[in-house]
Amino acid sequence: MIRSMKTGEERELIPDQDIAPWAFGQLRWSPDGRSILCGGDPVWKNLHLVDVQTGHVTANVVINNCGYIQGPAWSPDGKTLFFTRVRFEKEDWPAPIVALNLETGVERELYPGGSGDGFLAVSPDGRQLAFRDQKDEMIKVLPTEGGEPRTLLDRKDLNLWETGFWAPFAWTPDGRYVLFVTGSNEQPGIAQLWRISAEGGIPQKLLEERGMLRPLHIFPSSLHPDGRRIAFQKGRNWHMDLWVMENLLPISTASR
Repeated sequence: MIRSMKTGEERELIPDQDIAPWAFGQLRWSPDGRSILCGGDPVWKNLHLVDVQTGHVTANVVINNCGYIQGPAWSPDGKTLFFTRVRFEKEDWPAPIVALNLETGVERELYPGGSGDGFLAVSPDGRQLAFRDQKDEMIKVLPTEGGEPRTLLDRKDLNLWETGFWAPFAWTPDGRYVLFVTGSNEQPGIAQLWRISAEGGIPQKLLEERGMLRPLHIFPSSLHPDGRRIAFQKGRNWHMDLWVMENLLPISTASR
C-alpha cells in the first residue's frame, strides 16, 4: 500500500510478477520516487525493483547465491546501490560492503568486514557510508569512493547498553549526525533512539519508546527528508501498527 501523508489516500500497488510476501520487510524508495527496492527471497538472496506507477518488476538487480544480502541503501543520485553481501562459504560468514553501479553492473568491494545485520546509511552528499562493524561492535564511517573507515562510536566505551544496538539507519539531512537505536533484554519492550555527531563524540538520546515487541521493531524506520518526522513500527504480540512521529529532531542552526 502507498499512503499519501497529505491526503491520507491509499492505493494498492500490485507487482506484475510474484514476489514472496516476506520480501517487503525492508523497502527502499529510490531517490527519484519512481521505484521501490525490495528483497525477493526468505533469506534475501536477491533484490528487485518495483515501479510504483505500473507495478513492473525488474527482477534480480542483485543476486547472492552463496549467502544473503542485507542493508541495501541508495546513493543520493540513484546510480549506486550499497549493500552487505554475507557469505556462507566460511565459518565466520564474511560480510563485505559492496557498491553496485546500476548503469554498468560493476561491483566494488568497499570494506571486507561489514555487519551481518546489514544496517547501512549513506550521507546526504553521497560521500560517506555509516555502518556497524559487527566484529568490533562499533559504528564506523567509510568513504564511498573507498579507503579506511574511521570509528564514530565504540560500544565498549559507553554504558548505554547492556545488550545490543542496531545501527546506523539514517543521517540527518544536514549531514551532521548519524541515528541509531539501542535496547536491552533486561527491559523488554523499550527502544531508545540516539544520534551521534558525524565527527564522533558523546551521543544524545532523542527518544525512548515503549510498547515495542522488541527493540528491533523501531525498524524498519524511515526518516523524512525534512529531518523532522520518522516512521516506525510499534506493537505487541505480533500486532504491529505503523506510526509517524513529528518534530523529532532539534532544529539545526547554522553557526556564523
